Amino acid sequence: LFVARVSADHHKEIWVVDMTAADTAPHRLPIAPGCGGVVGEADTYACYSPGWSPSGDRIVFTRSESDGSDGSIWIVNADGRGLVQVTDGADDNAAWGPPPSTT
Repeated sequence: LFVARVSADHHKEIWVVDMTAADTAPHRLPIAPGCGGVVGEADTYACYSPGWSPSGDRIVFTRSESDGSDGSIWIVNADGRGLVQVTDGADDNAAWGPPPSTT
């Protein structure tokens, strides 16, 4: 998983590379309603900080509104379907568990 923009005026999107597939070319994760789109346009979102679930069948990530506000945690199936909002508000550290111990 990685995050990229198609151009400087677009929001970040989540991309996937499947090293076990015959075609290992990166592809955008088809999340609907989608990540990406032109910055400032209504109904466009930035998606970033993705991470695999321990089982590898879901992805957790942060999604913010078109204006960059209100980062919330979301999960989606590995194929981009089944989008579910987990938090509502100022959250931008998507992870599948508690932060690692600093001790």
